[in-house]
Amino acid sequence: MRRLIAVLVLLLPGSGAAALCVRNGTDAAYVFTVEDLAGSRARAALAPGAELCLSVQAPAGAELALPGGVVAVFERIDSVEGCSRLADATQSETLLAYAAFDRCLWAPHG
Repeated sequence: MRRLIAVLVLLLPGSGAAALCVRNGTDAAYVFTVEDLAGSRARAALAPGAELCLSVQAPAGAELALPGGVVAVFERIDSVEGCSRLADATQSETLLAYAAFDRCLWAPHG
């Protein structure tokens, strides 16, 4: 069973902690989730410019060589359809534009 983590994790630069993060780069509020490979999950409604982070945990018996997971965005808390993106803990994922049915625009990776 997956644990639902409803706490927004704020990380200070240079903290050394691995974290999956998603930022709302749009001008509207949306519901975001972040889930790591171990199944831990965070969910929050983010205002424009806000960020949601989740400390990364390795699945049982696995090394945390390249921590990763999935970030997703939904129009409302009760929405079934949204947009998701595979993510790693090396940089924050930024949503640039929301569109229904997995057609969102995400910031490119440098």
